[in-house]
Amino acid sequence: MIMADTGFFLALGNQQDQNHSAVIQIFNALQERLITTYPVIAETCYLLARDGGINVQCNFLDEVAEENFTVFLL
Repeated sequence: MIMADTGFFLALGNQQDQNHSAVIQIFNALQERLITTYPVIAETCYLLARDGGINVQCNFLDEVAEENFTVFLL
């Protein structure tokens, strides 16, 4: 598993992020599942809504709901 933090998710979800292209390439090349935590999810939701709008935030939450990555319980 690969640990993903807020910065990774922000770059993945926000096309205006300077690291978006690089993160997309990394994400598409991953052969392992991502793992994160609920505090990262909460922070990511706030920042995605602030910077990208509610639709970007909802897209991220859809990924969470579809269990496209593992959430580690602290």
